[in-house]
Amino acid sequence: MDSCGSSLVHNASNSPESSLIGGPIQDNKDRCALANPITYVDANDPPFLILHGDADPLVPHCESEILFKALQEANVPSQFVLVPNGQHGPGLFVDKYFRMMTDFFTTESGITSVDTEERNTPTKFSLSQNYPNPFNPSTTITFSLPTKSFVTLRVFDSLGRVVSTLVSEEMLPGTYSRQWTAEEVPSRTYFYRLQAGSYVETKKLVLIK
Repeated sequence: MDSCGSSLVHNASNSPESSLIGGPIQDNKDRCALANPITYVDANDPPFLILHGDADPLVPHCESEILFKALQEANVPSQFVLVPNGQHGPGLFVDKYFRMMTDFFTTESGITSVDTEERNTPTKFSLSQNYPNPFNPSTTITFSLPTKSFVTLRVFDSLGRVVSTLVSEEMLPGTYSRQWTAEEVPSRTYFYRLQAGSYVETKKLVLIK
């Protein structure tokens, strides 16, 4: 944790982590493994939505990136969202991310009909620039729907070939985010296109490995 941006010292014999396991973490690697959530990741885990601020002063966001990678390797449905300027709580508990959480639980619960009057329904279709951009290997794409629509969100290469289909379904009004993990494609500029009814918008993203 100390190597990727925390303002606290975790790699010490009197750190909170060492206190948790009852001794210096360097001398008790077996205990560290028992306390490490990644030890228990397997394909039977439920889907994960991970939100982490890129300015978190206590827990660096690389910890969530490591968890997300382990979940992906175990084929656990998971999404990682790096929140710009988010701290250890502040910046994450706002309407945008509350809606993202609500959409996630609604989707995973199998609910097909919800009351949208309290969801701050968007007034127009929109497709946001992906974040981060450039990226490696994952980036998040956010879009808004003012009406119930059949939605497709696809990534294309410069020749117009479909690289990935992120969405192809009917969706209720709201703001949604989808993550594209591009581990198996080469570095280059790609394009992502949102089509919802007659609305079509395309933006470009850059993968740098």
